[in-house]
Amino acid sequence: MMRSTALTIFAGLLDRSVERIGQIAADPLRFDRGEIIEISDIWDNNTTALFAAAGGRTRWSRERRARAGLAWMADAGSSRRAWMIAQAGPGLADLLGPESPSGPYSRDYLGHVWAFGLPLDPAALAVDYDLARGAVTTFRVERAGERLDGSVGVSVPRRFGSAEAATLWFEFTDVTGFEFDSVDVRGLRLGGDDGGQVEIAFGGGGRLVARSAEVRFYDDQEWCLSRAGQAADLVTPVERPPRREPPKKLPGMPIAGVVLHRMMLEIRSVRYSRLVGKVPLAIMCEALSGAGSRIVAASASRHRDREFERLAADWLAGSPTLAARWSREGYPLGERLQAAVASAEAKTVHLVPGLRDPAEVLRADRASTRLTLVSWSTGGVTLNYAALRADGRWGIRSATSEEPIDFSVTGSWFSGPLKPRPPSDVAL
Repeated sequence: MMRSTALTIFAGLLDRSVERIGQIAADPLRFDRGEIIEISDIWDNNTTALFAAAGGRTRWSRERRARAGLAWMADAGSSRRAWMIAQAGPGLADLLGPESPSGPYSRDYLGHVWAFGLPLDPAALAVDYDLARGAVTTFRVERAGERLDGSVGVSVPRRFGSAEAATLWFEFTDVTGFEFDSVDVRGLRLGGDDGGQVEIAFGGGGRLVARSAEVRFYDDQEWCLSRAGQAADLVTPVERPPRREPPKKLPGMPIAGVVLHRMMLEIRSVRYSRLVGKVPLAIMCEALSGAGSRIVAASASRHRDREFERLAADWLAGSPTLAARWSREGYPLGERLQAAVASAEAKTVHLVPGLRDPAEVLRADRASTRLTLVSWSTGGVTLNYAALRADGRWGIRSATSEEPIDFSVTGSWFSGPLKPRPPSDVAL
């Protein structure tokens, strides 16, 4: 059995990331777009560090670089650190050392205080914002495994600073009910019940109820002038905590690192809900299976560059959508990668025949069409849904209207508690 080192732990995090994304992709009825985005985003910023570690000339330098890369990854916040330890085991906590304390507030380079997200406090918000004159501009509810989560963006006048309208975001976890009508979104009311649930209501009958919520202020450039911001300023250290230096980069990223990074960006593109069902997640995860372990093996080879090129070709061959753009966007295309592109383009990506119009989705038989996301904004509507194929398996699709339309939907359109289905019953 291979001894666990910082490099094998680092690579193991990649293997478990790919495995988890593949599991989500294989279960359209419980499709968790948010988790896919979070996991793939990790490798946008950390692929370079992983290959810098794997590119060390000696075992000692690879270990040193891997430790630095893991520390950099963990510095992204307490939730990132907790995710890493959950994947790699408690031994990683010892390797990382004690966590740096962090509070709910921070300062920018000008010294202004900021809060990314705070627990929803209706009374405190009413002091700083004129909720009654606010309006919903974005409304989204989507499946997150067994539960539903929600996000509501609002434009609301400030009671401070310029007194102009600011954009706030309410993020809800475990949504228990909602009613939404796009023609009735003005006038905001916040509240809760004795059971601990929180609610945002708007218009004559619109509402969203959930078990917990927080409000995010990152689009309000004047939040530091609010009463809440002024109170935060008094308890936030003036000096910004020193940031860890990012791991040193290799003079040139190995081609395998370039391909891996681009594949993770391709996977992360499902953050645009209209692209769900258009990214072959299952095929890409199959190609990347064991990628971390293969990187570690290649790093110890006398023919490292050749092994990295082999990895790049194998991965690119399993990414049809990326391969189609590879040469067009000016990336390296040697003989081996040319063959990989040809192989990828020859793959048949089996997508579920989809409904293009959101209205068609809502009219479809609920026995064969299950909503996984509903997203409305002043610019249009997007629905994600699981569709039952003729062969009895499920696939994930999307339908989008890019023009403003009158739109209404309720929580009843999402199925209730889901019963486990055999893996053979789902497909992309």
